[in-house]
Amino acid sequence: MQNRQGNTAGNINNMGLVSIQDGWIYFLGVYRVREDGSRFTVINDDNMGPKAYTNVVGDWMYYQDIIAGGGIFKIRADKDFEDSNSGWEKPQQINSDQSANLTVVDDWIYYINKDKGSKIYKIHTDGTNNQQLNGDDSDFINIVDGWIYYANLGDSNRKASGRIYKMRTDGTGRQKISDDDGCFINVVDGWVYYGNASKGHTLWKMKSDGSDNQLQASGVQGSFWNIVGNLVYCRVTAESALTKLELNGDRGWTIRKDETVLINIAGDWIYYADSLSPLSKICKIRTDGTDHKVLTG
Repeated sequence: MQNRQGNTAGNINNMGLVSIQDGWIYFLGVYRVREDGSRFTVINDDNMGPKAYTNVVGDWMYYQDIIAGGGIFKIRADKDFEDSNSGWEKPQQINSDQSANLTVVDDWIYYINKDKGSKIYKIHTDGTNNQQLNGDDSDFINIVDGWIYYANLGDSNRKASGRIYKMRTDGTGRQKISDDDGCFINVVDGWVYYGNASKGHTLWKMKSDGSDNQLQASGVQGSFWNIVGNLVYCRVTAESALTKLELNGDRGWTIRKDETVLINIAGDWIYYADSLSPLSKICKIRTDGTDHKVLTG
């Protein structure tokens, strides 16, 4: 049976602005809308600002509440409160740790505990059985087939990237698989893709044991890498442009010349922020570059 995972690694490494399930797009931990733009509704009456690292599994939406100390919360995702008489449902708090990169797989939430040196933890979705899994300063986690892939920032001289490691989801089997300084890790179809800070912030891939390392996307320098199928979305550094590229080819398309960070993909839509400032605007645009909208500022 395939694991149920609440969001893609590409989105989570870009702060999980959106998550998609059964034709619904959930964004900022507050709203949901159909992929075709219909039935926009508010599902979370907590008006303390947008949330991060949105995951939807089954009937529940999980997220980090930045304002409320960075803890993990959950709320029913299958209710349309505006069309019912059931009233608003108070979010349930899972933990009080400052939790980043949270990824829900089946009944477990994996996250980076910023209060404990950015080590990787996991906790049951009901808030029980909290466990520390490693002792590394970690970032950019991926959970795939019983393994956690991540960048070990403590094994690097850089601030926002690190040597690439993996370990089992119970914390055993920890091993380094690359001496490159990696970031924005996406594990897809048996390959580990990563932004390579050691080689000009280009995109590379390798097998899960670290072998067969290959340059991707024609050596374009970029950031905020998010892989979907045979395409990769990123901000091209030279132009500050939102761009999609062939993973193993020479073609690329400029979607929008705009300052673009935190690139999230949901169906035919790209959601992104126009800066890393708390005053940034959240925007969406179709993957073909049409129908640009500013959602919130």
